[in-house]
Amino acid sequence: MTSVITSEAGATTAVAALPDWARPAWRDVSAAAGLRLVEASSSALPPLLYGDFDGDGKRDVAVLVVQVRTQRRGMVLLHRGATRTTRIGAGVSFGNGGDDFAWMNHWAVERATGAHADTLTR
Repeated sequence: MTSVITSEAGATTAVAALPDWARPAWRDVSAAAGLRLVEASSSALPPLLYGDFDGDGKRDVAVLVVQVRTQRRGMVLLHRGATRTTRIGAGVSFGNGGDDFAWMNHWAVERATGAHADTLTR
């Protein structure tokens, strides 16, 4: 379960809930791509999900994001033990999901039966 931390102003912030190892990669990708995390209070979706998204046996984190300039929504995968990130939506086209995941009203991590242990589902 994702822990969401409430600031003194009462607004929830997913940034504070990011694991320490994920914060440097988040700072880099958010600055380069003009992204911000979707605040938990502004969405019915959990702001963070965890799973092994690249099959390396390490727990990664997926975060809901919005591209500030265009307001396009999507997600960023922060891979533990790697400096690379994966942006899906939020201005980057991804299959039939397009480049704006504003249509997404549910996301979850489910156990898979293939090469990767966890997958994101819509």
